[in-house]
Amino acid sequence: MKRNYLMVMFAGLLILSGCGKAENSKPQEAEGSSAAKTEVHFSKELQASVGLTAAKAEQKKLVEAIDVYGVIAQDTENTVHITPEKSGVLRTLSVAAGDTVDEKTPLCVMETADGGERREILSPSHGVVMALYAKPGERIDSASSILTIADPDLLKASLDVYEKDLSFIKLGQRVKVKTTAYPDKKFLGALAFISPRIDEATRTVKIRVDVENKEHWLKFGMFVTGRIEKESDAESIIVPLQALQNLEGEEIIFVKTAEEKFQARPVHSGRKTDKEAEILQGLVPGEEAVVQGSFILKSEL
Repeated sequence: MKRNYLMVMFAGLLILSGCGKAENSKPQEAEGSSAAKTEVHFSKELQASVGLTAAKAEQKKLVEAIDVYGVIAQDTENTVHITPEKSGVLRTLSVAAGDTVDEKTPLCVMETADGGERREILSPSHGVVMALYAKPGERIDSASSILTIADPDLLKASLDVYEKDLSFIKLGQRVKVKTTAYPDKKFLGALAFISPRIDEATRTVKIRVDVENKEHWLKFGMFVTGRIEKESDAESIIVPLQALQNLEGEEIIFVKTAEEKFQARPVHSGRKTDKEAEILQGLVPGEEAVVQGSFILKSEL
């Protein structure tokens, strides 16, 4: 649909440009492969009208990625159970379930059984009040908890990696975590554990990623997606994936050779990601490959 719209727009531009455009944009074909030596002339005005852009081919390492899926664990290792040192009666509670507390935040006041001394209990650490187990007026002792505080600043995500992707992962790798609840936010994590067991039914391996959650957006049990990235071992010539086109079964890239001249260059591509492509033959670093608008140049051929 988008391509049809742009082709209609382009046809209109051809009409408006008149015979001047015809001189500038007529393809010139040489001997041999039509893709190898065909040049397209395209005026600056038409380039601006269709939003044509080019990017330089770069010599760098390709960054590949795999997506994995899973959930945030239902608990965290950073959990504290608040218990009194002596038996007594709980007199007041200063917090409710879901409240965020910091170190030394007042939690409650109790009255000891051995003399009626009132004692204020403070939070030993930063975290969120996960549960309350006693009410004012009830007896409490050192054998039972008054409340539980969990620190959600670092959460555990359990994710599934397919058997075929095992060579892609290693301990310590950075992982970008996202959730549908907050699609514009990215959370950084590190791969902390790789299970030695493969699930026979799904052919996946469980991994654990420790995810930073300083602002407490992520919740226990939330579904998440993780993206694990890996750099290639060696550098190669890389261009935006959008620059790669197919003409009559042949891979081509339009190379900008002058202000208004573009050459359809046959190339051989290698590995690809959702954004970039590796070029094994046909380009050298520094050459400008047309990205936005390359399919319009292709239509001129």
